[in-house]
Amino acid sequence: MKNLKATLLIGAAVSLAALGVVVGAQAKSAPAERPTVTVNAVWDYHPATLAAARAKAEQVVQVTVVSVAAGPDIVTPAKGEPDGVDRIPTQRVTVSVLRAFKGSAKVGDQLTVFQTGGVVSTAVPGDTHPRMVVDGDPFYAAGEQHLLLLVPGPQGTLRIISPEGRYRIDAAGKLSSAVSGPVVAEATAKGLAAFG
Repeated sequence: MKNLKATLLIGAAVSLAALGVVVGAQAKSAPAERPTVTVNAVWDYHPATLAAARAKAEQVVQVTVVSVAAGPDIVTPAKGEPDGVDRIPTQRVTVSVLRAFKGSAKVGDQLTVFQTGGVVSTAVPGDTHPRMVVDGDPFYAAGEQHLLLLVPGPQGTLRIISPEGRYRIDAAGKLSSAVSGPVVAEATAKGLAAFG
C-alpha cells in the first residue's frame, strides 16, 4: 500500500471537511487478521453540556443495530496512487428505533446512520486490506443497543453530532462512551433519564 497513512490523512481531511471533521492518522496493530488504521478526528462541534448536545441533535433515539454494510467510498484525487484517487471507506449502519426522545422518528422506524470507516479498498492486490476507524466512533455491531444524538448526514443518512452523541447501552441499561469529558460524565451518571 503506497503511503496509506498519508493518503488517509490527506483524503480524510479534504473529504470530511464537509462533514465538519478534521482528521489526523496513526497506524495501530490489531489482534485481528486485518490491521486497523485509526484516524484521529477533530469534530467541528463539541457540546459544552448535555443540554447543548440535546439541543443540537435533531433526533435523539435509543436504537438497536440491525446491520452494518459498506457505503460508497469518499473519493478524492491523489497523485501517485495507482488509479489517481484516494478512497476513504464509509459504512451505512441500519438501526431500529426502540425509543424516541426527540425528533420525528417513531418506535419501529429504521434509520440509516453514516459512519466513516470500514475496509480500505486502496490496498495493493495481495496485501491484507486494512480497516479504518475514526477514534471515538468505533465500529457498530448487529444486536448492540445505542443512544444516538443525530443530525442530517450525507446522501439522506443521519450522523452523530460528535463522539459525545453516541452511547452504548449494556444489558443493565447503563450508558458508556468511547470518549470522556464533562458531557459524557453527565450522560453516563444520569443514564437514559437524562434524555427523556
